[in-house]
Amino acid sequence: MPRARKTTNNLRHFSPETFGTFIKTVRETQGLHLADVAREADVNRQGLHKLEQGLHLPSIRTIEAVCHQIGLDPLFAIEKGFDGLSGTASARRHVLEGRLAELSEGDLSLAIDFIDLLLARAKPAKRKRKTGSA
Repeated sequence: MPRARKTTNNLRHFSPETFGTFIKTVRETQGLHLADVAREADVNRQGLHKLEQGLHLPSIRTIEAVCHQIGLDPLFAIEKGFDGLSGTASARRHVLEGRLAELSEGDLSLAIDFIDLLLARAKPAKRKRKTGSA
């Protein structure tokens, strides 16, 4: 008879800090002010600030309302709280993906070439190792 697997509480793997940083970075990248988003989402400004700081877990209603105001799918945002990437890196990647999707084919090629240049600049030059041969 197969043994039942022990289940774990996946909420233990949720990072309020990563989630909050993700929300904050998306909001700021879009040039939206915390007070404006809070007002439009009908949530407390201080509550939204605490959410962005990762100080508490918000209600599903709050997540949905805030995500709606900043143009995020709530499930996608929640998933980022479980992500191994930092909230900032994840948020910036999300915003970049959205903006790249809006580019024409020619502009997308230019953007890819530019990213390749950035990556090449970021890589340290490989040094040739001296091999000792007799």
